[in-house]
Amino acid sequence: MSDVKPNPSLLRFAVASEGAALLLLVLVAVPLKRVFDMPVATKIMGLIHGLAFLFFLYALTEAVSARAILKRSCMRPGSKQ
Repeated sequence: MSDVKPNPSLLRFAVASEGAALLLLVLVAVPLKRVFDMPVATKIMGLIHGLAFLFFLYALTEAVSARAILKRSCMRPGSKQ
């Protein structure tokens, strides 16, 4: 087994990035598409949101494999360590 050290700041950054991308998508890009007929906004923010989500999944996988968080805490909403 490899000696992987946990990096909680990576997971925190991934969570913040994903949350910010989702908020920008929903609160900025979708209204721009609907109100001002600018579909390019959702295409760009959708791509950024998708990449942020993939980065979040990577950081979560790394945290679980480094045993920085328990597997069961990833599956339960609102669970604490």
